[in-house]
This record gives sequence, C-alpha cells and structure tokens, in this order.
Amino acid sequence: MKKTMTIRRTATLAKAQPSKARPVKPTPSKAEQDFNKAAELRRKFPLVASTPAAKRRALQAAKAYGTELTARKAGKR
Repeated sequence: MKKTMTIRRTATLAKAQPSKARPVKPTPSKAEQDFNKAAELRRKFPLVASTPAAKRRALQAAKAYGTELTARKAGKR
C-alpha cells in the first residue's frame, strides 16, 4: 500500500512539474573539447601554457573550433 502511494505521488509530481526536467546537452565535438582543454590549461597553469608547444596547440584548437562554428551546416541556407 505504501509503495503504491509513493509511486502515485511521484507520478503526480512528474506531471505537475515538467519544467524541472533538464534539457539534453549534445556531446561536444573534438574541436570544442580541444579548445576547452586549452582554455582550462591556460587558466590553471599559465606558465605551462606560455610554452611554444602549448601556444601552438591552443592556436590550432582555436582555429579548428572557430572554423567549426562558422562553417555552414548541411541543409541550412
């Protein structure tokens, strides 16, 4: 009896509060992941991020992510 009451209450609350559902986030692309990783490295370890290799990698990630953001999607005009 107690279990059915809990199930009913849960179902009622779910119907009453549909706006509380979290929207589904799309998985980030590889370019976006690389860009976020480079930005995080720059925030956490500025000395490591100032090395030429890290700067080169961050620049490549930024260019790839920027290209992805500005590229036209198939089917859209």
